[in-house]
Amino acid sequence: MKLTIVVSLLFSISLAQAGKKSDAEIVVRKSEGELEREAIKKVESNFPPIAKAARASGAVKVEVTIDEVGKVVSARAVSGHPLLRDSALAAARQWKFKPTMVSGKPAKVGGILTFNFVLDDGKKSEAEERENLDPSQARLDRGTAFLKSNRYDEAIAEFREAIRIKPDNLFAHYKLGLAYIEASRYSEGESTCEGALKIAREEPRDEFDLSNLLVCVGEAKYRLGKYDEAVNAFKQVAEMTPEAFDVHIRLAHALILKGSNEEAIPALKKCLALEPKNANVPYILAGVYLIQGRLDDVVTNLKSAINLNPDFAEAHFGLGMAYSAIGDKQAAVKEYRTLKKLAPQLAQQLLSNINQ
Repeated sequence: MKLTIVVSLLFSISLAQAGKKSDAEIVVRKSEGELEREAIKKVESNFPPIAKAARASGAVKVEVTIDEVGKVVSARAVSGHPLLRDSALAAARQWKFKPTMVSGKPAKVGGILTFNFVLDDGKKSEAEERENLDPSQARLDRGTAFLKSNRYDEAIAEFREAIRIKPDNLFAHYKLGLAYIEASRYSEGESTCEGALKIAREEPRDEFDLSNLLVCVGEAKYRLGKYDEAVNAFKQVAEMTPEAFDVHIRLAHALILKGSNEEAIPALKKCLALEPKNANVPYILAGVYLIQGRLDDVVTNLKSAINLNPDFAEAHFGLGMAYSAIGDKQAAVKEYRTLKKLAPQLAQQLLSNINQ
């Protein structure tokens, strides 16, 4: 019974670790239109003289984070001419917004503000000239900017147009597949990237295009629960990019969900070799050993995770549960005392188990 509880709790947390933020870190994403409507102070950007002299113009998109009282606390230019970005950033930092409430509590907000710099002499901007030279690339650039700001429908439209203009642009197919996956349209992401792998080209696909498309295929199949096929895709990418931690950790997760725990162990050890200071890796490895009933290895790896991150509450909880399972009540109570300071609710669950 205790082993079942440990497995359940370890994996419900560990497989959700990649990229997931805690509630305290959640930022509400809003569209550009919503931000414009909720702004209570707007500041226009100045057109820098050096930019005019260089005939730099066009739009600068700035990603902003707004705190609970409506103040911009961070700003980052995600696109636009380098000579225009500082002016756009200076303006964006001065904007103020109505506070946003979520479940009755003030929340942080993120989104994109656009600042337009227009030359008034009728000549084309550098961005327009680039679009005339390579319209497919211009669409790809715009789609990438939309994707970064989570504007999925707009990103998908731009990537599809890039492909219409240049059907064998494999990177555009990859970005389209990625946009579908980010928008939770997994089947469309799967078919987009699988289809791109079959496109005939005069020039052979290079390893960069091939690995990107296989990552897209693997991720879509992973999200669709097709773990056998996801494993096959991630294995191919891992062979091509042996130093890519993200690929190896995704492969390990797919193997675990497929039920190939013995095969997942070397994949996780490879992850540990690539990122020896990543506490999540020995934590997940402990979960795999737990399924196999190798409690000594569970304890060893949870200790490693805690050594790398002493405040890793879930690892302390798992270690306490493991000690309880092997009958070392004194060590389990020690983990409970540590956990009380880090996560009181988890500590209470651990204490209940120790006292059973």
